[in-house]
Amino acid sequence: MKKIIKIWFTVFFALVLNLHSATGQNQKETVFLKEIIIDNDSVLAGRQTKIKNFFIDELKDKFNFTDSESDKAGNARYFFVIRSTGENLTGEFIDNKTGIMVNSETVRLSENNIAESIKELAVLLCRDKSGLKFERNPVRPAQSDQENKPDSESEKKAVEVYNNANRYFGKLELETAIEYYTRAIQINPRLYHAYNNRANVYLYQGNYEKAVEDYSKAIEIVPKFDTAYVNRANAYQKLGFYDCALKDLNCAIEINPFYLDAYYNKALMFEKLKRPHEAAQAYKQYIRYAPPDDRYLRFIRNRVKILDFVK
Repeated sequence: MKKIIKIWFTVFFALVLNLHSATGQNQKETVFLKEIIIDNDSVLAGRQTKIKNFFIDELKDKFNFTDSESDKAGNARYFFVIRSTGENLTGEFIDNKTGIMVNSETVRLSENNIAESIKELAVLLCRDKSGLKFERNPVRPAQSDQENKPDSESEKKAVEVYNNANRYFGKLELETAIEYYTRAIQINPRLYHAYNNRANVYLYQGNYEKAVEDYSKAIEIVPKFDTAYVNRANAYQKLGFYDCALKDLNCAIEINPFYLDAYYNKALMFEKLKRPHEAAQAYKQYIRYAPPDDRYLRFIRNRVKILDFVK
């Protein structure tokens, strides 16, 4: 009898592991590396294959990569473009449906350690900017919001200008980035990504009131823009409006219950306000929804132990 129970438990455990693995894979976005552009003066000249292999290897746990020429590429959520000029390596992370650039980053190439330079670029492209919700898990347009699809020539132009703004923001040329975001908004006043990212620049500069105005405009255009709620909460906290910040974080969670950044920011705010019980609860929600390989899990579990002890 004990042997039968042991065998049944082993089979059950294996099934659970397989189910968890399959579920984790399904949660990954499909992406592709569209193009690698290397100038003749680049230290990477003739090394396209190495670049591709290093880049994909660094992000394979985050995304499902498909070949740029395959049928799946048409349905992919995002794609990457890598450009190399001289000693600089630039990456662009672009929404495949709208053509909108989600993020752009530039790193200095190390000729002695090219692999590390490429991996650094990959990580930068898929992380937050100074706590701002800028490139990680970009918000999807609301189903009813057709204005942001670049159908007309003017809308395509707005997206082009917006992408240039993102490049300047990536290089921290902030005033130029603001100028280009403003141009994009003038061309297409409903390009809510531009309001969100211009607000990010204002927040980065410490101009919190203007940041709140732009985040609010983005939310006005797309009321379920969870990203803008989290960002506006950051601005409200800087202004000391903690009730408003908490309301925005709760709105983001209501829109997207799996929004890890909202739980994390909520926990940090409660810690700042000396409310350990509520901070621990927010961290526990983060743990509940985070994937097993989340790089912050160890830190957050330790914070929960400390906060539970404080209580």
